[in-house]
Amino acid sequence: MARPGEVAPLGIKVTILEPEPFRTRFLGSGSAKWARPMKEYDASVGRVRQTLKQLDGKQPGDPARAAQAIIQVVAAENPPQRLALGSMTLDHVRATFEAEEKELEIWAHLSATTDFPTVRQQAMQ
Repeated sequence: MARPGEVAPLGIKVTILEPEPFRTRFLGSGSAKWARPMKEYDASVGRVRQTLKQLDGKQPGDPARAAQAIIQVVAAENPPQRLALGSMTLDHVRATFEAEEKELEIWAHLSATTDFPTVRQQAMQ
């Protein structure tokens, strides 16, 4: 996947859209095809599958509003690298970033030990 900085000199703008479930017919029986459930995945994929099935027809996202938001991003001079579409996704992304930051700090002492000693000394100057 291209990162914005890699293709920006070519005049290409990149935004990653992270949508919440939107109220479309996507989860309906005429569209969604579910694989046979596997007991090994009950605690992970199985939970997501159940949540999605329960959300069918009650998804929080409005597709028309999402389309308007996407049009605004496309027209923006400096679009975001990442756009969470919907409050459910916004909450999820925030929680993910917080968890990743905590983990990064817990292991920072080990991460810093992998540089050549001279590189570390130069960085501290």
